[in-house]
Amino acid sequence: MDKTRLRRGSYVLTASWLAAALLAAGCAHDRPEAVLLATTTSVEDSGLLAHLLEAYRQEVLGAVVRPLAVGSGEALELGRRGDADLLIVHDPSEEAAFVADGYGEARVPIMFNDFVIVGPPADPAGVASSSAASEALQTIADSGELFLSRGDNSGTHSRERELWRAADIVPEGKWYQEAGQGMGPVLQMASERGAYALTDRSTFYAMEPHLDLAVLFEGDPRLRNVYSVIIVRGSPREAQARELQDWLTSPQGRRAIDGYLDGYGRPLFHSTTPGHRPARRFAQLFRKPPAPEARRQEWGPERTWRHPKAHRPLCEDDCSAGPCLRHTPTGAAVDRSSVRMNPLTEAWRLLTSGDLRLWEIVLRSLYISGTALGLATLVGLPIGAAIGLSRFRLKGPTVALVNTALALPPVVVGLAVYLVLSRSGPLGGLGMLYSPGAIILAQTAIAAPYVAAISLAAATEMPPDLQLQARALGASRLEAVLVTLREARASLLAAVAAGFGAIISEVGAVMIVGGNILGETRVMTTAIVLETRRGNFGLAIALGAILLTIALAINLLLVSIRRADLRRPWSS
Repeated sequence: MDKTRLRRGSYVLTASWLAAALLAAGCAHDRPEAVLLATTTSVEDSGLLAHLLEAYRQEVLGAVVRPLAVGSGEALELGRRGDADLLIVHDPSEEAAFVADGYGEARVPIMFNDFVIVGPPADPAGVASSSAASEALQTIADSGELFLSRGDNSGTHSRERELWRAADIVPEGKWYQEAGQGMGPVLQMASERGAYALTDRSTFYAMEPHLDLAVLFEGDPRLRNVYSVIIVRGSPREAQARELQDWLTSPQGRRAIDGYLDGYGRPLFHSTTPGHRPARRFAQLFRKPPAPEARRQEWGPERTWRHPKAHRPLCEDDCSAGPCLRHTPTGAAVDRSSVRMNPLTEAWRLLTSGDLRLWEIVLRSLYISGTALGLATLVGLPIGAAIGLSRFRLKGPTVALVNTALALPPVVVGLAVYLVLSRSGPLGGLGMLYSPGAIILAQTAIAAPYVAAISLAAATEMPPDLQLQARALGASRLEAVLVTLREARASLLAAVAAGFGAIISEVGAVMIVGGNILGETRVMTTAIVLETRRGNFGLAIALGAILLTIALAINLLLVSIRRADLRRPWSS
């Protein structure tokens, strides 16, 4: 018996426990100075959020912002709970109530766009001939054609309900369905099912190349969509939040908003100016659509009507850049074939070109899940081994309890971690929520039961007299336990692999406690969900392929270790 090797193993185990404690302490102080910005999914799905934050970081050096894209209703609720410092929302009535109740300071309008009604280019309900939003909705209801609602208490959903009330319609029946999701997924569903939907123009323009939908009604003053910024009262980072608000309302911020265009040169948002009236500028930018006869003349080959003021970039005489303002007739449809790429081809290009965005997400996923796996192993393996190798009166119920933990839903773990780390929770002062540390904590809680349960089974299956033989040869109690674990190393590696599989593919708890923040908490699974929602199937497929490759590599490694262990003769 090599006692030196056994003592070295005990020293390594102790050092690993200390490293885990130091790592957990470091995660608890993960950049607490960062401003948590809760904004709407339309601002993120359109790409404006990343554009604004990049411009802000370039002008304000050292600024750290954690953006969280949710519906307006959820953003306001985050503000009420104190889990956000600054809000960008577009639900005026709820914003006014939020401020009146003392949760936030005065709402400051910063930009606007408009809502539009989209649907199948063939327009089976005849919405295009409507003269008002209420008439358009009445036409859809009378026709029985499918209408998809967000149904998520967002600003868009709130405006939709106002429009139904104005039309004196109670939307119900098989023709009206609520998705309970963000704008991107709803547009994807509407495109696949040939349904109508209310959407903000910016998100539709950003996703248009991937959709089989057309703008069928626009221009009604009721479709005006104003976004406001609100500082959450009592925020511990109020000074940093005010600095960001001041920048958004400054000339630099307004230029960043107005300068953000889609791929065809169309502005997606329009900034407000101090003291201006959004209604007046809305009437200037988004006029009432033309009469049906004139509109039919402006339909392109895809029967998609474009607003006469829709911008397209100028190009060279050969039009090599695609549709342009100089050579494309006003109102003509954009040719989607020039911008649509086969998802598999796009995925292959991303995998072989060393795309930084792709590999940044992959490396972050491996770092977060690897750290969580290390912590789960340090917690679960000793617990499982101790229970399996020990004899005590309540061993049966304890084993049952450990095995029951395997069935604990990950979303419940995420909810529990959220409540603990929320500012109103017991550990809210650590500022860990929506950070990599929060994901590590949640994944550790998910993986530890897997490691413990399989380690327990492996220890139980070892020969009962193995420890007695080790003790008879002069080993201490701890050294005898380490000998037993060494002989069960193949099964213990399987326990670690099971824990890794449970967390690398998990999405629910990660979304709850991490928020899917770009550059900080966006991992492979949450990125796949987001890019699928946006219609970027190439990136989603590439990430899925990498995820499957990682799982296959781990299983091949386990098989090779198992075969090597079987060829090795057992010895004490």
